Amino acid sequence: MAKIGGQDLYETYQWARAVAWRYHLDQFEAEALLSILATLDKGRREVMREFQARYAGANLSDWQEARLEALLYEMEDLTAGVRSELTQQYTTMSVTVAAPSITETVGALSVAGLARGVNNVALSPAQLRTFFQETPMGGRLIQEWVDRSFAYSVQGQIRQAINVGVLRGEGYPGLVRRVEDGFGMARQDAVTLCRTFVSSANNQARDMVYRQNADVVRGWKWMTAGDNRVCPICLALHGREFKLGEGPDTPIHPRCRCIRLPKTITWRELGIPMDEMKQELDRWVIRGRRDYDGEILVRGVHEGGKDKTLRVGRYATADDWFSDLSTSEKQSTSLGPGRVKLLEDGRVSMKDLVGPDYQPRTLKQLEALADAR
Repeated sequence: MAKIGGQDLYETYQWARAVAWRYHLDQFEAEALLSILATLDKGRREVMREFQARYAGANLSDWQEARLEALLYEMEDLTAGVRSELTQQYTTMSVTVAAPSITETVGALSVAGLARGVNNVALSPAQLRTFFQETPMGGRLIQEWVDRSFAYSVQGQIRQAINVGVLRGEGYPGLVRRVEDGFGMARQDAVTLCRTFVSSANNQARDMVYRQNADVVRGWKWMTAGDNRVCPICLALHGREFKLGEGPDTPIHPRCRCIRLPKTITWRELGIPMDEMKQELDRWVIRGRRDYDGEILVRGVHEGGKDKTLRVGRYATADDWFSDLSTSEKQSTSLGPGRVKLLEDGRVSMKDLVGPDYQPRTLKQLEALADAR
């Protein structure tokens, strides 16, 4: 087997540590989610008790439009307590993730202290809390994400009924049902927010370390979770390199599991006395379970739990990984039959799946791109 330089080994080392750390965060995320859902369920019970005290027996058919509109503001007031508590929990969770993620990133970047000139990021828990309270994640502050979730779910269910004119006819029982449905939607949002904030806090911490070490870190490299649940957007970005302060956000979408790996000066410049070792490539896995006819069934992300690892392989690029998949493995990916066909025929590559703005190309756009070549 051909030998490779120390720089390739260093990058493999970074990837291995990042994967191991992501597994650690998965365990933390599962515990944090239980606490967040408990808070949401407790808030739902409290809101419904107050809701019953205020509106039980009310004749909604007599309510004028202004009274119905006022109901939306009253629901916002009723949910203020649980929204505030969830915001605090998400912020604390982000701080709890970021602090050890900074330590882990410094340790990985310096190869446990072997590399010269790698600086730590000295931020207290209070400073980290302020950072996450004031720094948008995915374009919004944590509080804004929580408020938006409730506005869409709990208030949204009532707003929908008002807009289509059915709330008066449904009466109080229908109103209760809509609020309960809204909290069910908010519960699903809580799972998404928890997983997204954990990923964002980890990547924010990594970025802090990279910026603090701009003389060592030249840029960053997009790395996916390396399995068949990776979405087309992230598959297209896998392996792409960006300068510090540039490139798309990570996470780029809700529940995104991608990470930023550092692109650094050389091993020799870092002062690490390693030249060559055997080749190591990206680790990709196929997850799911096989049914009676050999098809791979993948657990939906909303279902929780872990799929079984069916196969592990090592590939240099996402295209290499795809070309080695069996038919059933390709069907288990998030690509869809149209994209799979274009990739199989060699008419497009993984990097074509997103445009220059990092937004996913539709199947029609991909076909047009392929036809133009």
